[in-house]
Amino acid sequence: MKSRVLVPVIAVSVAFLVITAALNYSGFCISQGRFLSEGELIDIGARRYLKRFLPLNYDQFAPTERPVAFASVEEFLLRNPDCCSVTQKGRDDGVPALFHRIMGRFAGFVRIEYKLEETPPEGPAREVVWVAVANCGRPWNGINWGR
Repeated sequence: MKSRVLVPVIAVSVAFLVITAALNYSGFCISQGRFLSEGELIDIGARRYLKRFLPLNYDQFAPTERPVAFASVEEFLLRNPDCCSVTQKGRDDGVPALFHRIMGRFAGFVRIEYKLEETPPEGPAREVVWVAVANCGRPWNGINWGR
C-alpha cells in the first residue's frame, strides 16, 4: 500500500524539480511568471554598473583627458544609444556554471560599451563591461566581468 502512494509522490516531485530547473535554465522568472525583456535586462545591468562604478570615466591606470560625465542612467543611455546588448557569454567567452543557470541566477550578460572621452585625437576611447543578471532581474555580484 505504501509503495502505491510513494511512487506517484516521488514521480510528481521529480517532475516538479525537472520542470523548475528547465524553466530556470531558460531564463524564466518563476516568481513573476514571465521572461524579462531585453530592455528590462539592459536597464537593470546599466543601473547596476553605473551605481557600482561611479564615476564612469575614472580609471586610475589610464586617466582620461576629457572625460564624459553622465548625470543619470537615462542620460547615459541617451548619449550611448547602441551601448548595450544581452548576451549569453561574458568577457573572454566566459559562461556561468550549469548550477547557476538551473538555480535561476543567470538570464544573460548585459554587455555595456560606452565612450570614455569626448573625441580624443586618436579616436574615442571605449570601455566594455559585462554585468550578469538573474532571471528575475537581480544583478548578480558573483559575475561582473569588466576591464
